[in-house]
Amino acid sequence: MSPNRESSESNFARGSLELEWEDEDNSPLLPISHKRECSTSSSSSSTTTSGSGSEGSVKGYNGRRRFRREHRLSQLFKLATCFFLSLTALMGLGVCGWAFSIMYARHNAYAQSVFSPPLEPLPKPVEHLVPSFSPTPLLSNVQHELDQRLFSLTLPPSTLPCDQLSSPSFDGNSSFSTRYSSLPHSGPYLLALNLYNSQEVLPTLSKTLLTVSDFLGRQNVHVSIFENGSTDNTTLALAHLAAALSTLGIRHTIVSDPRPTPWAMVDRIDQLAVYRNVALKPVTEGLHGRDFEDVLFVNDVFAGPVDFLELLWQRREQEADAACALDWRGTKGFLSRWGAGSVKMYDSWVSFILSRASLILPSRSDCAL
Repeated sequence: MSPNRESSESNFARGSLELEWEDEDNSPLLPISHKRECSTSSSSSSTTTSGSGSEGSVKGYNGRRRFRREHRLSQLFKLATCFFLSLTALMGLGVCGWAFSIMYARHNAYAQSVFSPPLEPLPKPVEHLVPSFSPTPLLSNVQHELDQRLFSLTLPPSTLPCDQLSSPSFDGNSSFSTRYSSLPHSGPYLLALNLYNSQEVLPTLSKTLLTVSDFLGRQNVHVSIFENGSTDNTTLALAHLAAALSTLGIRHTIVSDPRPTPWAMVDRIDQLAVYRNVALKPVTEGLHGRDFEDVLFVNDVFAGPVDFLELLWQRREQEADAACALDWRGTKGFLSRWGAGSVKMYDSWVSFILSRASLILPSRSDCAL
């Protein structure tokens, strides 16, 4: 065999190996004729072709490594995302299950628990705790002295901008006193209240009770208040109010029980019913031999004379068996500190329409407290 033939065969073998290696590296395949030309080329040409193939194979290998690394990272990211989402969902389900179990256990506890009987109150009069007022028939003088006495208990006079009876009524054509002019010819009226730690609202409530009683007729109204367990100046403030009512000749029953209520041992609704029955006790007695025609029950809220009289007037105007006011309070939103707050209905638990569905009222931003 000639040397040229041996050289050609060795070059052909090397070219075939190089081309096969390039095929494994996913490099583009060359036509068969080009392979044959490469195999019959000189030794220098084969060396040059072999060098360029090696450089291309290194680039391809690095590209594959980078692709595989990015693919693995992508898969790891997807697995981590799925894991954390699943963990969050499981934690959410766990929290919801825990809350439901607590609510269910509490429901069962209230449904099956045995409460102690309601605490029977021992009401005692409070008027004897303070001196009598200076004798005067004028409401303004009594109100002035009452404000001074309450101020001595660190209770400043009411500054609530309530509508006065002499103010224009809702229609703007007449005053409130004209709107409610039929009320003094009816009655008698029982104004009943339950109070507890209510010293903040007593300056306003005291002024309202005196004004309404004077408007409806001093002999046509009975004020009944029961206070229990207060730890502030509510008892002394009520004693001063009782003395003021006595000076004006307005019949009243203002009593107090200093004992605290064991709320953890008694059913709250049953206990409140017992306390409210104390304030409503004069219903069975009447006033001057007559049964009460209207009973106005008020809680510890800021209320003006128009609020009281409008409720009485609406019950008669609508020929209803009962009329109930709505209890509003200011919201504590982020914008309330800049005067952009609103008010919302407070006591929604007892608000039901005739179909017994709950009456949910939205917040109002057109009212200012």
